[in-house]
Amino acid sequence: MYLTGKLVEPLSSKIDWCEPNYVVSTNIAEFWNTLSNIPMLIIPLILIYLYKDYSLKVLHCRFVNVVWALLVLTAIGSAYFHATLSLLGLFVDEIGILWMGFAMLGMWLPGVYLPEYFNKNRYHYHVLMIAGAITSTILGLIKPQINHIFLFLFLFPTLKVAKGQLSRHMSPEFQRLCKRGLVTLTFALVSWVCDRFICSFWLQIHFPYLHAIWHVLIAIATYQLGVCCSYSYAVHSSPNTNPTLQFWKLAGSRFIGLWFVSFDQLV
Repeated sequence: MYLTGKLVEPLSSKIDWCEPNYVVSTNIAEFWNTLSNIPMLIIPLILIYLYKDYSLKVLHCRFVNVVWALLVLTAIGSAYFHATLSLLGLFVDEIGILWMGFAMLGMWLPGVYLPEYFNKNRYHYHVLMIAGAITSTILGLIKPQINHIFLFLFLFPTLKVAKGQLSRHMSPEFQRLCKRGLVTLTFALVSWVCDRFICSFWLQIHFPYLHAIWHVLIAIATYQLGVCCSYSYAVHSSPNTNPTLQFWKLAGSRFIGLWFVSFDQLV
């Protein structure tokens, strides 16, 4: 239970990943698991800038950047947790992920997957998602193991929506980005499972870094699938804005950059 005990005390969490503690640095418990959160911190900060038009043009998405801000919070919470392995760090890490999941569902779940009532009253659906996030937070405080159930439950609507939208034959850019996101997500989950359940093997071959790889891959997969979901929702809810997928190039590079949703208002 998070409400008792020394929350900020290092190593107070019962969860400890495969990377040996305090090997690289005497001040950071899991050095590489901490450092690998940098992509999860940088990517959403750029997307907050790129999505400034999205918040103005897409129906019911005025607060779209809350999603990316929660990804930033998740990165900070994860880095703090792996640096200290404290109960407080674990709680902030997991709650950030939970709230981001609820925010993505609330913001971008297409109306076709919702009951007719919520289709006509999207605001009430947003309230329901906020209530779900608050409820899961309270339950997580009381019984932390519940958080893991919620975290993996988010996979099912993500996969269902991705499969449904891929079958609708949207733009080639959407098809490629969505498939890359699903492949990246698959490799991320494999990395997480392998680090968690066969740690002894990775220690034996001196490569206990799969959880760090998970951080990098899940940051990329979340960005890719988040952009796909936001594009799909924009196409269905605000087709008059002519949403398109654009590639923001880093320093003019052809291959390094981020996809985002752009608009060309139809006359």
